Amino acid sequence: MRKMAKTMVLIVAMLSLFSMVVMAANQTDVATYMANGEKFDSADNKKPNDNDYKAYVTPLDANGNDKSTVFPNGGTLYARARLTSDPDNVYSPLFTFTPADHNRKSKTYGTGMAKFGKDYRLRSEVENCKITKPVRQWIRWCP
Repeated sequence: MRKMAKTMVLIVAMLSLFSMVVMAANQTDVATYMANGEKFDSADNKKPNDNDYKAYVTPLDANGNDKSTVFPNGGTLYARARLTSDPDNVYSPLFTFTPADHNRKSKTYGTGMAKFGKDYRLRSEVENCKITKPVRQWIRWCP
């Protein structure tokens, strides 16, 4: 009985590790340069066929020595995954990142909105940034 429990724990641990490796393989970094209110669409990123019904978005503070200018200047970042073949319709829930809360987030797609094996784009927008020139933000995401 004890050996079987250990085997089950090992199998669950291996499956968890495999799902993290698959997700990491499909992450894409996006550099955005936009003015307040402008919308920015990333390049295509394929939704893996892994039965994961979540989208993941992580704003990055810097890319090398090039620092983000959104959060230090009071800006709010909004992002949403959209199907490349249908970019005007909403597919993922809205991600909202503020200067006080810009940590990695995951959100579950609504019923029928996770299209495995299909290409998505991340549409992002910045508001309330205290600078008027185009702002910089890096985003790591997985549809």
